Amino acid sequence: MTEKVDDPKLEKAREKAAKAASINSQAYDQEDAQEASNELLEAKKLVAQARKEHIKEIRQIDLNSCANFFNERVRQYAKPSEADAFDNLTKAAQRSIDRNDPDFENQLSELKGKNFDILWRQDWFVVDWFNMMIQNPYNFSDRTRFESLKRAGLSFKDKDQIDELRAIVAELSRIQITDTIGERMYDNTTIIKG
Repeated sequence: MTEKVDDPKLEKAREKAAKAASINSQAYDQEDAQEASNELLEAKKLVAQARKEHIKEIRQIDLNSCANFFNERVRQYAKPSEADAFDNLTKAAQRSIDRNDPDFENQLSELKGKNFDILWRQDWFVVDWFNMMIQNPYNFSDRTRFESLKRAGLSFKDKDQIDELRAIVAELSRIQITDTIGERMYDNTTIIKG
Protein backbone atom coordinates (compact mmCIF):
# COMPACT_ATOMS: atom_id res chain seq x y z
CA MET A 1 0.00 0.00 0.00
CA THR A 2 2.84 2.40 0.81
CA GLU A 3 4.19 1.92 -2.71
CA LYS A 4 0.99 3.35 -4.20
CA VAL A 5 -0.16 5.78 -1.48
CA ASP A 6 2.03 8.42 0.13
CA ASP A 7 0.66 8.94 3.63
CA PRO A 8 2.69 9.17 6.88
CA LYS A 9 -0.08 7.28 8.71
CA LEU A 10 0.87 4.16 6.77
CA GLU A 11 4.50 4.29 7.90
CA LYS A 12 3.40 4.78 11.50
CA ALA A 13 1.01 1.82 11.12
CA ARG A 14 3.86 -0.30 9.76
CA GLU A 15 5.99 0.58 12.80
CA LYS A 16 3.18 -0.36 15.19
CA ALA A 17 2.54 -3.64 13.37
CA ALA A 18 6.25 -4.48 13.49
CA LYS A 19 6.30 -3.71 17.21
CA ALA A 20 3.25 -5.92 17.73
CA ALA A 21 4.89 -8.74 15.79
CA SER A 22 8.06 -8.50 17.86
CA ILE A 23 6.04 -8.56 21.07
CA ASN A 24 3.94 -11.49 19.82
CA SER A 25 7.03 -13.51 18.94
CA GLN A 26 8.18 -13.08 22.54
CA ALA A 27 4.76 -13.17 24.23
CA TYR A 28 5.06 -15.28 27.33
CA ASP A 29 2.16 -13.90 29.27
CA GLN A 30 -1.22 -12.28 28.84
CA GLU A 31 0.14 -8.77 29.47
CA ASP A 32 2.59 -9.04 26.56
CA ALA A 33 -0.12 -10.45 24.32
CA GLN A 34 -2.43 -7.57 25.31
CA GLU A 35 0.27 -5.01 24.51
CA ALA A 36 0.79 -6.60 21.09
CA SER A 37 -2.95 -6.56 20.51
CA ASN A 38 -3.14 -2.86 21.42
CA GLU A 39 -0.30 -1.98 19.04
CA LEU A 40 -1.98 -3.93 16.26
CA LEU A 41 -5.29 -2.19 16.94
CA GLU A 42 -3.60 1.21 16.68
CA ALA A 43 -1.98 0.15 13.40
CA LYS A 44 -5.37 -0.92 12.04
CA LYS A 45 -6.90 2.43 13.01
CA LEU A 46 -4.15 4.30 11.15
CA VAL A 47 -4.59 2.13 8.08
CA ALA A 48 -8.35 2.70 8.21
CA GLN A 49 -7.83 6.48 8.32
CA ALA A 50 -5.41 6.35 5.38
CA ARG A 51 -7.79 4.07 3.51
CA LYS A 52 -10.66 6.51 3.93
CA GLU A 53 -8.52 9.40 2.65
CA HIS A 54 -7.26 7.42 -0.38
CA ILE A 55 -10.22 5.14 -1.03
CA LYS A 56 -9.98 4.86 -4.81
CA GLU A 57 -6.26 4.01 -4.83
CA ILE A 58 -6.68 1.54 -1.96
CA ARG A 59 -9.63 -0.16 -3.61
CA GLN A 60 -7.58 -0.59 -6.77
CA ILE A 61 -4.74 -2.10 -4.73
CA ASP A 62 -7.19 -4.46 -3.01
CA LEU A 63 -8.77 -5.56 -6.28
CA ASN A 64 -5.41 -6.04 -7.99
CA SER A 65 -4.11 -8.04 -5.04
CA CYS A 66 -7.16 -10.30 -4.95
CA ALA A 67 -7.19 -10.83 -8.73
CA ASN A 68 -3.44 -11.49 -8.83
CA PHE A 69 -3.80 -13.97 -5.99
CA PHE A 70 -6.50 -15.78 -7.93
CA ASN A 71 -4.53 -15.79 -11.18
CA GLU A 72 -1.22 -16.84 -9.62
CA ARG A 73 -2.37 -19.23 -6.90
CA VAL A 74 -5.99 -20.25 -7.21
CA ARG A 75 -7.05 -20.37 -10.88
CA GLN A 76 -5.28 -23.70 -11.40
CA TYR A 77 -7.69 -25.31 -8.90
CA ALA A 78 -10.85 -23.54 -10.09
CA LYS A 79 -13.53 -25.15 -12.23
CA PRO A 80 -14.05 -23.32 -15.56
CA SER A 81 -17.37 -21.94 -14.33
CA GLU A 82 -15.68 -20.64 -11.16
CA ALA A 83 -12.93 -18.96 -13.18
CA ASP A 84 -15.52 -17.29 -15.43
CA ALA A 85 -17.56 -16.12 -12.44
CA PHE A 86 -14.42 -14.72 -10.78
CA ASP A 87 -13.42 -12.87 -13.95
CA ASN A 88 -16.91 -11.38 -14.38
CA LEU A 89 -17.05 -10.26 -10.76
CA THR A 90 -13.58 -8.72 -11.10
CA LYS A 91 -14.83 -6.64 -14.03
CA ALA A 92 -17.87 -5.55 -12.03
CA ALA A 93 -15.65 -4.58 -9.10
CA GLN A 94 -13.45 -2.54 -11.43
CA ARG A 95 -16.52 -0.66 -12.66
CA SER A 96 -17.45 0.01 -9.03
CA ILE A 97 -14.03 1.53 -8.40
CA ASP A 98 -14.33 3.69 -11.49
CA ARG A 99 -17.78 4.94 -10.40
CA ASN A 100 -16.83 5.19 -6.70
CA ASP A 101 -19.70 2.79 -6.00
CA PRO A 102 -20.13 1.67 -2.36
CA ASP A 103 -20.94 -1.87 -3.57
CA PHE A 104 -17.22 -2.49 -4.16
CA GLU A 105 -16.64 -3.81 -0.63
CA ASN A 106 -19.30 -6.50 -1.11
CA GLN A 107 -17.82 -7.47 -4.46
CA LEU A 108 -14.32 -7.70 -3.01
CA SER A 109 -15.61 -9.79 -0.14
CA GLU A 110 -17.30 -12.13 -2.62
CA LEU A 111 -14.07 -12.42 -4.64
CA LYS A 112 -12.10 -13.29 -1.50
CA GLY A 113 -14.77 -15.83 -0.58
CA LYS A 114 -14.46 -17.46 -3.99
CA ASN A 115 -10.68 -17.70 -3.54
CA PHE A 116 -11.11 -19.31 -0.15
CA ASP A 117 -13.85 -21.72 -1.24
CA ILE A 118 -11.71 -23.02 -4.09
CA LEU A 119 -8.66 -23.47 -1.89
CA TRP A 120 -10.72 -25.03 0.90
CA ARG A 121 -11.37 -28.03 -1.37
CA GLN A 122 -7.61 -28.68 -1.55
CA ASP A 123 -6.36 -31.08 1.10
CA TRP A 124 -2.90 -29.46 1.24
CA PHE A 125 -4.52 -26.08 1.96
CA VAL A 126 -6.51 -27.44 4.89
CA VAL A 127 -3.37 -29.03 6.35
CA ASP A 128 -1.33 -25.86 5.87
CA TRP A 129 -4.11 -23.69 7.30
CA PHE A 130 -4.35 -25.93 10.37
CA ASN A 131 -0.58 -25.82 10.85
CA MET A 132 -0.62 -22.02 10.62
CA MET A 133 -3.47 -21.71 13.11
CA ILE A 134 -1.90 -23.87 15.80
CA GLN A 135 1.35 -21.89 15.75
CA ASN A 136 -0.37 -19.01 17.56
CA PRO A 137 -2.32 -20.32 20.57
CA TYR A 138 -2.68 -16.80 21.98
CA ASN A 139 -5.02 -15.98 19.04
CA PHE A 140 -7.79 -18.12 20.56
CA SER A 141 -10.31 -17.10 23.18
CA ASP A 142 -10.55 -20.51 24.87
CA ARG A 143 -7.12 -22.05 25.49
CA THR A 144 -8.51 -25.32 26.84
CA ARG A 145 -10.73 -25.79 23.80
CA PHE A 146 -7.84 -24.78 21.56
CA GLU A 147 -5.57 -27.47 23.05
CA SER A 148 -8.30 -30.09 22.68
CA LEU A 149 -8.92 -29.15 19.04
CA LYS A 150 -5.20 -29.02 18.35
CA ARG A 151 -4.70 -32.57 19.67
CA ALA A 152 -7.65 -33.88 17.64
CA GLY A 153 -6.44 -32.04 14.54
CA LEU A 154 -2.92 -33.42 14.85
CA SER A 155 -4.36 -36.92 15.14
CA PHE A 156 -6.55 -36.43 12.05
CA LYS A 157 -3.62 -34.97 10.14
CA ASP A 158 -1.39 -37.91 11.05
CA LYS A 159 -4.10 -40.34 9.88
CA ASP A 160 -4.69 -38.32 6.70
CA GLN A 161 -8.33 -37.77 7.66
CA ILE A 162 -8.68 -34.43 5.91
CA ASP A 163 -12.48 -34.09 6.09
CA GLU A 164 -12.28 -34.46 9.86
CA LEU A 165 -9.40 -31.97 9.91
CA ARG A 166 -11.59 -29.49 7.98
CA ALA A 167 -14.13 -29.70 10.80
CA ILE A 168 -11.37 -29.01 13.34
CA VAL A 169 -10.19 -25.95 11.39
CA ALA A 170 -13.77 -24.69 11.27
CA GLU A 171 -14.08 -25.14 15.04
CA LEU A 172 -10.77 -23.37 15.62
CA SER A 173 -11.95 -20.44 13.51
CA ARG A 174 -14.98 -20.07 15.79
CA ILE A 175 -12.78 -19.40 18.82
CA GLN A 176 -10.14 -17.39 16.96
CA ILE A 177 -9.88 -13.75 18.04
CA THR A 178 -7.91 -12.42 15.09
CA ASP A 179 -8.97 -11.19 11.65
CA THR A 180 -11.49 -13.01 9.53
CA ILE A 181 -10.32 -16.06 7.67
CA GLY A 182 -10.66 -14.48 4.25
CA GLU A 183 -8.48 -11.53 5.19
CA ARG A 184 -5.83 -13.62 6.88
CA MET A 185 -5.40 -15.77 3.79
CA TYR A 186 -3.63 -12.91 2.02
CA ASP A 187 -1.44 -12.12 5.02
CA ASN A 188 -0.22 -15.69 5.30
CA THR A 189 1.09 -16.40 1.84
CA THR A 190 3.45 -19.00 3.25
CA ILE A 191 0.55 -21.40 3.41
CA ILE A 192 0.00 -21.19 -0.31
CA LYS A 193 1.61 -24.04 -2.15
CA GLY A 194 3.75 -23.03 -5.06
